[in-house]
Amino acid sequence: MPARFGRLGRDGNILSLEAPWYPLVLGPGGAWDARVPHHVEVLAADNADVLLGDELALEAEHVGAYVPALIAPELYVVERQVAAFTLRVVSAHPLYTPPGPHAPSIEGLIDLLRVDEVSYIADAYRNALDTLGGAGLGSLRRNLTVAFVPSRVELASTADSTVIASDKLFEVFPAESALSFHERALMRGMFRSLVRPISAQSDPIADRVWADDMRSALLIDVDDARRHGHVRTPDELIGFAAFHPAVDQILYAPQIQFADAFFATVDESDAFRDDPLRAYAPIARGRRILESARDVLSAESFRAFAEELLHGTGGVRGSLAHADAQMAPRLSSWLAAPGLPVNYRLVSAESVPDGAGGFDHHIVIARDGSTRPEPVQVRVQDDNGNLLIGAWNEEGSQGAVDLHSDSPLHDVIVDPNLRLPESGDLTDGHPRADNATLHPWRPPLFSSFNLSYAASESRLDGLIDVVMHRRYDLERSFVFQILSDAVGTGGMARYIWGVGRKRDNNNRIGAISVAADLTRLRAGYVEGSLSGWQASVYLLGNIDTRVYATDPREGYSLRTSLRFGGVQRGDTSGLQFSASANVRGSLTIPIGLLNALHLFAGASFTLGEALPGQFQGMGGRYLLRGFESGELVGRGRVYAVAEHRWTAIRDLDWNFFHIAWVREVQLAAFGGVGAIFGELATGDTKLAADAGGGVRVHFQYGGVQPGVLSIDIATALTRQTNDVVFNNVVVRQRTPMTFYIAFDQYF
Repeated sequence: MPARFGRLGRDGNILSLEAPWYPLVLGPGGAWDARVPHHVEVLAADNADVLLGDELALEAEHVGAYVPALIAPELYVVERQVAAFTLRVVSAHPLYTPPGPHAPSIEGLIDLLRVDEVSYIADAYRNALDTLGGAGLGSLRRNLTVAFVPSRVELASTADSTVIASDKLFEVFPAESALSFHERALMRGMFRSLVRPISAQSDPIADRVWADDMRSALLIDVDDARRHGHVRTPDELIGFAAFHPAVDQILYAPQIQFADAFFATVDESDAFRDDPLRAYAPIARGRRILESARDVLSAESFRAFAEELLHGTGGVRGSLAHADAQMAPRLSSWLAAPGLPVNYRLVSAESVPDGAGGFDHHIVIARDGSTRPEPVQVRVQDDNGNLLIGAWNEEGSQGAVDLHSDSPLHDVIVDPNLRLPESGDLTDGHPRADNATLHPWRPPLFSSFNLSYAASESRLDGLIDVVMHRRYDLERSFVFQILSDAVGTGGMARYIWGVGRKRDNNNRIGAISVAADLTRLRAGYVEGSLSGWQASVYLLGNIDTRVYATDPREGYSLRTSLRFGGVQRGDTSGLQFSASANVRGSLTIPIGLLNALHLFAGASFTLGEALPGQFQGMGGRYLLRGFESGELVGRGRVYAVAEHRWTAIRDLDWNFFHIAWVREVQLAAFGGVGAIFGELATGDTKLAADAGGGVRVHFQYGGVQPGVLSIDIATALTRQTNDVVFNNVVVRQRTPMTFYIAFDQYF
């Protein structure tokens, strides 16, 4: 079995066989979910533990679709009584049980580095049982087994009747709003297992798996309404974290694990096809079918449909036909929708007076790409603030929706609830950018955060970027930056135009920008230098094809800038004006799966009268790390740096107080060469070279957002002496080694 995370895979000596792993008996219509008897016997070496279905055994008799298996040197089982039922949790790793309230002395201490998964699972199970009871489905409640599998794709699902959960379940910052995402995913897996008797009695064999998933999605909504009074939207679930850019990327290109669970995506694409139903045939999951029905049915019809879905005997198809006979034939097209790329766009929207004081609104919608007939909801807001909802549910490449209100239309949005997946390959911009007449500004979002400590210079540096842009706008944005480094402390405002092809649905590969900054230049950047206030304007251009900012494995970048500005010297001797130009490029070359070579090179030059902080330095974390920031400073510089990164340890799970989980450790070796022209102290040209190594610790803070902690040690190879001389006097000694520790957080 290959080393692979997921239902079918191997993580070290843990073998997961939680999807069909042997030939199955197919039922009517080619359905694999036939209820047939299975006899499975496992020959396990070295006395390994085997979980077959819900039982720890080497041999099992089972009636169902297949017998899932989990095999490990040792399986740990914890049982809890929840109401009148038994919850069994099975894991290949020991499960943490916190001490009871009466544990004596030191035994009563809680381990802050462990997650009490069993208690969280028991709470979710209790809520699921309560919801079934409140919905009149108490007869479905039963004992349940939850098995942990090494998965990075699904937080929770089912394998036949067993609930399977990722071994990363509940590894998230223990705030209620963060844990609720994991709880919802787990409860959906529980409901999917518990509602199986409904589909066994009412749905054809070929429909049962997606019908179970549809009922489980509906019960998640019922649970939300029971506990919170209404079905919460993704925005409401996110709550306080709405400022976070990873949240905003629900509209763009999330780069986190379990994105479907966190961002409530309706499509639930399952790119790795770990769900056996998706592996057999890529049909829609239950959430998407449920939302399609919600789009086209009236509120009263949808309530009737939902009621019959849970309590009726007509199955999903019969329930939909009873709710709306005209919509029932559409179910087949809803099921077949995944994998068919489509882009919807608003063609036109107009209001025409009806002659009686009102207005008729005519909205034309286009469907580009594949033929994917499905309900397309349209929301109209008129000048009086009234909201009107309509739907286009026909075949063809273009359709219309007609609505009526007392005022002219103000705004039109196609698919306002983000229920329809759209393909970015069919449009130059974001696929939802052409869905609306208005594009409101998004709240300010953090773009990047950097904190580093230069130990050899006893200095803490930091950077914060905040970005503002209109929704779905890849071309125009404002960035506000606060920066403190060896040169000084200040702020910059920048206006950016995105250019070039899309890198993803959140960025273009290129940008042109103008900027202005105000910076307080530090005294002593070089020995004896003055402070001052700098005001500058910039023209910048860049291109960047790298995809994953914290750990790029391939791609290139090129950044250029022109600066012109003045500085008020700290000795009040007046204004000085200068200009500078800078270019820096990078190339990342992948070497297999675990190694990458990163090449950096650049050149800069300064003209005019300037303070030392406006000249070009050779040392520092982003240049030649073996030299201090103000050690080699001159009018011009050229440099080149090569760094090799090797992923030495991967697939880790180190918990640091539930704030960060370390996932990977890289080792780095680097070296650089360069030249300074017009060196400030002598006016000469000086050559420089350095070498060093470091560690890159990749982690997820809060269990969600990727980040990296970098530690670098370097030495200057061309330094003649460690003496620092000012006015012919040795004022201090430089350390022979430089040391940097940095926290980089790119959003």
